Amino acid sequence: MGFACSIVAGMMCIQAPIAGVTTLSIDDGGIWVNQSAVFTSKMGPNKTWRVSTGRSMEWAPPRIDAAQLAKACVGGACISYWRNCEPQQDATRCSFTVDEGGGVARTFTLEASDHVAFNDAIANAGVLVGGTAIPFLAFKQEAPSTQVPYLKPQGPQPQGF
Repeated sequence: MGFACSIVAGMMCIQAPIAGVTTLSIDDGGIWVNQSAVFTSKMGPNKTWRVSTGRSMEWAPPRIDAAQLAKACVGGACISYWRNCEPQQDATRCSFTVDEGGGVARTFTLEASDHVAFNDAIANAGVLVGGTAIPFLAFKQEAPSTQVPYLKPQGPQPQGF
């Protein structure tokens, strides 16, 4: 189930032919760092998928209750996660919130033009954990609710939003 990363942006790992990349952007302007990539699926030119993540550089990162997370492992490397797909039976959009370590949460969003492209995406995008790539395909357990189990924020937080 493991795969090799051909594109790495922080924890985000993507195995895809570089020629299939429609856009790859890392926007580190302002207080947000956003990473996203859009691909044309190997299944056809009208089948596209996108994986993205982001993080505020001004506010404390969100923390997650690791005791409520499922675990995905590949080759001895494991990561705790919360998976939420919409709609669940014919998913074309999922979010995966992972524990980066120490309870720090990072959310990845995977979106596809249709179910065929989504299957390509979930097999070819994932996270890098200690040098091992874990595809989102290994994140099999759907969360019991859509509410990610965040802990009370620590540090400065935005006001008025």
